[in-house]
Amino acid sequence: MHISTSSHLSIGLTAAALALVLLAGSAPAATDAGPRVRLVSAAPLSLAGSGFAPREKVKLTVKLRGTTHHAVVTAGPGGRFVRRFALARGRCDPLTVSARGNRGSRVSWTLNVPDCSLQD
Repeated sequence: MHISTSSHLSIGLTAAALALVLLAGSAPAATDAGPRVRLVSAAPLSLAGSGFAPREKVKLTVKLRGTTHHAVVTAGPGGRFVRRFALARGRCDPLTVSARGNRGSRVSWTLNVPDCSLQD
């Protein structure tokens, strides 16, 4: 039986493509890198954290309507937490959130608001 050079090339390219797919599937996604805190609900204000170290103590700072609120949470074994605040964020309220863990995890963001001065 004779296998042509083009068959060898085709098999080689197929094997290389399969290897790339397998490697890409095992690599961590860019969204898995580092801690994150997301807004779950505006009323009551609820935040969910992920990507923190297991059982890391995290100090949350929330700035809303000129007032700063603090809370300390402990991430679970998977590095996640949920924290509800007795606050409600209106559509036109800017919101700043920061989270600092005692093992070095840090994240912060600001939710900007639409131009509410043009409302009826």
